[in-house]
Amino acid sequence: MPKTPAQRQAEYRQRHLKAIEGTGERLDTVVSVQAMAGLRRLSKHHGLTQRAMLERLLVDADQATASSLEKPSAYLDGVTE
Repeated sequence: MPKTPAQRQAEYRQRHLKAIEGTGERLDTVVSVQAMAGLRRLSKHHGLTQRAMLERLLVDADQATASSLEKPSAYLDGVTE
């Protein structure tokens, strides 16, 4: 029996997540036009993909926040998923 487009898409998404060193998480969101334009400009300026630029921004902001706190353990333990 042929697969439906939804089945093929679900399989693609699973393969794609596993291709990222087996540790991918899917993020599906809508952002403002200004935020998207900023992401495009930043990624082009730094020679990165938009995904790589977004990952860098998030990781850098997370590390900066944790290192600025007197007791970062509460912040770091705040979200486990």
